[in-house]
Order: sequence, then structure tokens, then C-alpha cells
Amino acid sequence: MLQSLAFEFENRSAVYQAVQRTKQGQADFSDYLIRAIARQSGCSETATFDRKRLGKKGFHCL
Repeated sequence: MLQSLAFEFENRSAVYQAVQRTKQGQADFSDYLIRAIARQSGCSETATFDRKRLGKKGFHCL
């Protein structure tokens, strides 16, 4: 889908990163997408309520 011109993405590189991390990790695609966008915007951590992210690099569990 990412390689198809039929679909338009606001941030194709963030979507790609999220897909790759979803394949490797334990979080949901949406968690990794939010994290990728935040990193590209200069954030060092992403706040989350998801306890599965507790202690994971780049996430701060509230």
C-alpha cells in the first residue's frame, strides 16, 4: 500500500517506520505511528497511558 500511488499519506516515512516497528515490537501500529511523528517533530519521548509501553525507549507511561 505504501508503494502504491493510489494512496496518499501525510507522512509516508512515519507510516513506513510504524509498519516496521509494528512487525518487530509489541505495541499497536497507532502507538508506533504517533511515536514516529513525534520523533520527526523533535520530541524525545511520547507520553502514553498504555502500560505495555512502560519502560520502553521513547515512551513515557503516565
